Amino acid sequence: MIGIVTVTALLLLALAIYFAIRNKSASEDPTKNHRTADYADTVVSQYPGREAFDAAFAKHIAPHTNKYFDTKIAGASFQNADGSSRSSTIKKCEPMELLHLELDPGNPADPNAIAVKRVDGSQLGYLERRVASDLHQDAGKSVSWSAVFKHADRHPTTDEVVGAVIVLTRSNLEQPELSRG
Repeated sequence: MIGIVTVTALLLLALAIYFAIRNKSASEDPTKNHRTADYADTVVSQYPGREAFDAAFAKHIAPHTNKYFDTKIAGASFQNADGSSRSSTIKKCEPMELLHLELDPGNPADPNAIAVKRVDGSQLGYLERRVASDLHQDAGKSVSWSAVFKHADRHPTTDEVVGAVIVLTRSNLEQPELSRG
């Protein structure tokens, strides 16, 4: 029950932060061209809301976790079993969107595979093999891992989605003992 309450609270918090970031982005200069000929500028311009995301995450989510880190999604260039495009799914994601992590023990490439999906079940890809293996080490412990969409990775010249970056957060599920006074 506590896990459901925690996930629900994080989801509501993520939605509030998403709308705050979206409103800030909408108020910025709409005529600014994010595509430039200089590669370094292009890489930076691919994710213009980085500072807003980092600040919101640090203020609203990080204090409620005991560990968090950015990681890339693997397999984003492949299609899903239903024929849908993972890159198209990534294009629909918004910063601070809460994602679902799902074990995929039947995966022929990696029995420790963990799929990354949107709440509607559409798949973005998988956690990288090393990261999935690390998360499996927490099996049976009173911890919860969550994923938050950070941004899409785009090719610098074609602007096509080639991947995504998410933030994985680890939280303890055990409640601290209340002090008796």
